[in-house]
Amino acid sequence: SKAAEGNLRASIFSMRALYQTYLLAGLIIENSDCAGLCKATQKFDHIHGFQNKDVLNLELRGNNYIKSMMDMIWNAVLKGDDSHYPFERYLFGSISENYRRVYEKSDKTLYAKHQLICDVVSGMTETYLIKKHDEYMSLK
Repeated sequence: SKAAEGNLRASIFSMRALYQTYLLAGLIIENSDCAGLCKATQKFDHIHGFQNKDVLNLELRGNNYIKSMMDMIWNAVLKGDDSHYPFERYLFGSISENYRRVYEKSDKTLYAKHQLICDVVSGMTETYLIKKHDEYMSLK
């Protein structure tokens, strides 16, 4: 639809602007007096932070929580308020009323479904996502 195409173009424009800002920030740091310090800090972080077993473990657990939560929400969005699917109905009903209202007014295309899921998950803090995930898993 034209709305989905417009949203896609706006997203691409936003991504380009973000990328250009990222490149500009890199050029500014590269040409500043602190370039050496920034490079040393990045190297240190990569070796001692991002490769740390505990950090990698935490990232993997977070990744699993997010994927699992998105799968549950996806099934709930597909089944919606259908009483034949009580778990999905419960989960769909627990989505913020504001997000559901926007979705219900949409054309309910695949894009609208994806947008709803992204809105729901991106609106959660890590702690809240884990709490809701565990709650939903206990009801499955």
